[in-house]
Amino acid sequence: MPLTDEQQLDACIGHLKNILARMHPGFSVVHGDRLMHGDGGSSIIVTVQRPPRYIFDGDGFYEVEANARYYPAGVYWVECKWSDADNQFWHWGSRSWDGRLISPREIIAPHSILRKMEGGAE
Repeated sequence: MPLTDEQQLDACIGHLKNILARMHPGFSVVHGDRLMHGDGGSSIIVTVQRPPRYIFDGDGFYEVEANARYYPAGVYWVECKWSDADNQFWHWGSRSWDGRLISPREIIAPHSILRKMEGGAE
């Protein structure tokens, strides 16, 4: 018995997910689905992502990877602060210059934190 259009579409999405997973071996989170639009149309979205990481382990110096044009890679003093206005925690990073933390501080994306520096080294 031939497959229905829905079954063929599901199989295609599965194949796309497998191909992307092979093309990006370090990206183990694979999503794929058909989205229905209000006008009756639809879209297919298939993505691969790295597994989420959360390395923050208390205030200290951390090596941070660059986050597009928002901040450069480097070592930051990172601290996690609660924001009543936003009702969430934010990770704030400051650069060190001559042993002092300098402004402006940057909001550091938690996934861009690579590792905590040993002994608070800069």
